Amino acid sequence: MKALKFIFVSVMLAFAITATAQNEKTVKKIDVPEHIANKFSNDHPQSPNAKWSMDGENYVVEFATADGVNKKLWYNKAGEIHSEELTLKSENDLPSRLRDIMSGKYAGYKVNRIVEVKNVGITSYRLRIEKDGEFKDILLDANGKEIDGFN
Repeated sequence: MKALKFIFVSVMLAFAITATAQNEKTVKKIDVPEHIANKFSNDHPQSPNAKWSMDGENYVVEFATADGVNKKLWYNKAGEIHSEELTLKSENDLPSRLRDIMSGKYAGYKVNRIVEVKNVGITSYRLRIEKDGEFKDILLDANGKEIDGFN
């Protein structure tokens, strides 16, 4: 009986340790400095379900805007935003110059995803397009020029 009790306790202890270890791997809590968290809360009061992570020394927050658009911001340690990504809902959200390029050079392609990227004041657009089951990722600057080396 003692052996059975020992085995039962050992199995339960192993289960508890495994569950705790898995939980620590999937949920990494970071401490966001108060000045950064306050700036975000003041700028985006309608985004209570924001998810924070780290990218190097930058604090990254992912959230949905009030109109349901996914957005990602990179804050430096001083609390300044230096990069942001906004997932656009459709081609109609692109500037007209880029829509013209899509209907010309990329006619026949279906746009699957559009992300507007602002990095230190420079805007570009990452697009995932598809034609005949083939996917292609392209990066366009704000003027519609394709940026080489992206893919």
